[in-house]
Amino acid sequence: MSNYYNLDDIITSMKKDIARYTAFAEAWRKVEFPTKKDGKPFANMSKNITGAKYDAVSYAMQAGENELTVYTQTSATGHIHDTIQVYNLVRYLRDKSMIDKTENYMPKQSYLEQVYRYDIDDIKKAVADRIAYCESYVADLQKQIEAAQRVFDGFRSAYDAAIRGLENDTAEFEHKNLMYAVKDCVLSRYPYV
Repeated sequence: MSNYYNLDDIITSMKKDIARYTAFAEAWRKVEFPTKKDGKPFANMSKNITGAKYDAVSYAMQAGENELTVYTQTSATGHIHDTIQVYNLVRYLRDKSMIDKTENYMPKQSYLEQVYRYDIDDIKKAVADRIAYCESYVADLQKQIEAAQRVFDGFRSAYDAAIRGLENDTAEFEHKNLMYAVKDCVLSRYPYV
């Protein structure tokens, strides 16, 4: 069953997502990376980041599994937060620059995968990537809102035509068992053709 009752409800939900991701992009833009007076990063990673919380993942099984979280609010959604994982498992690394930084590999634990802990440059790139993702998602949602009426009307008329076709195909029967059985089966078992 859908959570939406009409097209207005769909558009309202998309506008909330636009507000949410616009706020996330703005919050990530406010994250700063201070350094020591000589330009080098601090040994304690959390001192290198302001505007976001750097902490271990709550379900972390080993050292190096950290995340970066920003907190913000919007009038449409209230208080919200967004999180980026700032670690990866070594076996899933695809970026050549990360693979080459073996100093960021955490010691291998028995029965666990080896962790790659992001350094400050990796974190800056992850923040920039998250900002780009949020901005592109907002732009895509705005395009979807512009096309929503056309898409909604087109699908609704195609669905109406399909139901009318089913009714015509079963019109010869006095009882509508076959019509309802086919309709219910197709909607529940074959939601995507």
